[in-house]
Amino acid sequence: MKRMIYLERNMQCCGASPCWQMGLRLLCFVFILLAFWQIGIYAELANTQYKTNLISLLSRDPFYLFDLLLKIAAMIIKGAVYHLGLKGIAMSIDMIVETDINYREKLSGDGAN
Repeated sequence: MKRMIYLERNMQCCGASPCWQMGLRLLCFVFILLAFWQIGIYAELANTQYKTNLISLLSRDPFYLFDLLLKIAAMIIKGAVYHLGLKGIAMSIDMIVETDINYREKLSGDGAN
């Protein structure tokens, strides 16, 4: 029973409520704005320091922007995979701890302790 309450509480926290969906959309929008801002900073740096105009480079080779966006997407996906891996490790450790707690409670309830 205790385990069921624990699972229900965690499912409520991890559920995709409309509030969470709105927050995730806002977070994605902010990341996209920051990515374009970073591209603008890079373009200004390249223009002033290296005498390279990023806009003319993109007009000559439009696939460079596609390559940049693919690299950004790859980094985001890699971060998401690492995050999910760490969440999985944390969940497995949590399950081990919960199993140990339940086992100890069962033993102490039987008077074996």
